[in-house]
Amino acid sequence: MKDKWLEKLLVQSICFAIFLFVLFFVLKLCFVLYSGVYHNAIGEVKHFGEYINTFINGLRYDSRNIAAFSITYFLVGLVFFWSNVRYFVLWIYAFLVSVVSIFIGIAEIVFYEIFDDVFNANLLGLIFDDQKAIFHTGISGQYGITFKVIVWLLLSLIFMWAYTKIFGSIAREYGNDPLSSIRSRSYRKESYLVCGVLFVIFGLFMMICINSALSFKGVSLDQVIKPVENNFLRKASPGALRDLYLVYNGYTKISNSKFSDYTTQSPLEVVREYFGLDSKEPSYNLKDLLAKKVNNTTGGKKIDYIFYIIAESLSEWHFDEDFDEIGLTSGLKSLVDGNHGVKIGIFLENAGSTIKSMDVHLTGLFQTEIPVNSMLGTLQPFITAPGEIMKDLGYKNNFYYGGSGIWQKLDQYSSSQGFEKMYYSTHIINNAKLNDYSSPYEG
Repeated sequence: MKDKWLEKLLVQSICFAIFLFVLFFVLKLCFVLYSGVYHNAIGEVKHFGEYINTFINGLRYDSRNIAAFSITYFLVGLVFFWSNVRYFVLWIYAFLVSVVSIFIGIAEIVFYEIFDDVFNANLLGLIFDDQKAIFHTGISGQYGITFKVIVWLLLSLIFMWAYTKIFGSIAREYGNDPLSSIRSRSYRKESYLVCGVLFVIFGLFMMICINSALSFKGVSLDQVIKPVENNFLRKASPGALRDLYLVYNGYTKISNSKFSDYTTQSPLEVVREYFGLDSKEPSYNLKDLLAKKVNNTTGGKKIDYIFYIIAESLSEWHFDEDFDEIGLTSGLKSLVDGNHGVKIGIFLENAGSTIKSMDVHLTGLFQTEIPVNSMLGTLQPFITAPGEIMKDLGYKNNFYYGGSGIWQKLDQYSSSQGFEKMYYSTHIINNAKLNDYSSPYEG
């Protein structure tokens, strides 16, 4: 049979798109079964329709990536139409797309196991955090990395075997001479119509994938996707590639952010409005504006020690009287009951992760999604930082943290914002052992 290279390429491109739909469906199924069902993250699902809607929504999200990969596949085939090397080039392209997609899908399963969420800004820790610590955590066996690597390799092998079988049969069906079709007049007469029909089919297929509708006008996914009620399935719907894109998109916005991204006013207008200034000075000293003077209400008695305790994720129910019998928060309650402390009853969340919450407490700045801890060495201590303020008042500041001192560069971070010493898990555990506290000491 004469080699109808364009007709064959169109058939291969359509089949490649279908191949990717199957691939992304399997990845989402693995995520739901492993993270959701096996690890019980899915919780209660009211009806089976939520599963169906999750996968339908997922296909809509994935279809745009699939369209991009498939169109690129077609264009690569066009570029190398003149040579049989195009089969090898297309195989390599399909191999890269499949292996990378499967790797990202498996990686999100690991990420969910660690952070109880799909890819989010915590992923930037691979760039800003201690890479050695992350590597040692990965090989510790805690998250079954070895098993997941084996699964990644097996899935890659299975899908590339399927690709080779399917697309090899298409190649045999159409022959192998790339130039015979150009020389053959009979081919030109018989195959133009077939190529035209296949091109229309491929074009409509890609249009539906890109626009989520049989329309030349793009439709927002927010208009066509109806989120499911189950929290886990709702997170699973977009897929790893979209979640990864959102992390990257957020990072680019942060790294290129400007003052105008947060308000339409000029810095001078914001300062005048915030501090209620009537004057129209050309410039202001923010340090002077932020300065506050308070009076000692203790009759001149000096306060030697001040403890500022941040109990992240500690809910109000821990202080309920029902738990007094087991002393759940007896230490914290003794501070309040003895009139030596004040507990803030209602505290609004300012960030979605530990390090972002710490940004607020260490710098005194409102959380704007800028990874302040990653900029150590390039920023001076903030004048709004509580540690700097207390140091100016004559206090020596110590920072205590129950976890690793190098996590998110917390040792350097606290030091840069006015703390002289840091005591972390190693010190706390040693102290517990010296004082014969009952184990376990961590976990």
